[in-house]
Amino acid sequence: MPDKDRKATVLAAINGLGPGVDREEIFEGDPAFFHAVAQWVARTGASEEHAAIFVALARYGFQRCTPETLRWLRGAEEGRFSASSDATSAWLSRWARSFYGDRGPVVQ
Repeated sequence: MPDKDRKATVLAAINGLGPGVDREEIFEGDPAFFHAVAQWVARTGASEEHAAIFVALARYGFQRCTPETLRWLRGAEEGRFSASSDATSAWLSRWARSFYGDRGPVVQ
């Protein structure tokens, strides 16, 4: 699915959760989460969107992640993601590069 279509699909799914917009309430935010995202962006050069997803998964997702996602999360902790030559590893390498940013952990 092209990026534009994926984004629209994810946004539609998110907007379909919970009450309608007429009943939405403003969330005050999480300063610690915001700070962690800003630090990841500054350190790695990842986009804010990728950094927010990365930080959320790293903080809250370890118990619920797939083995593939755990591989690139652990790669970030270790400072290096090493991939083999299979198709899944190739996909994970591209995925890791997006979330690690240009200055983040190394992808091999």
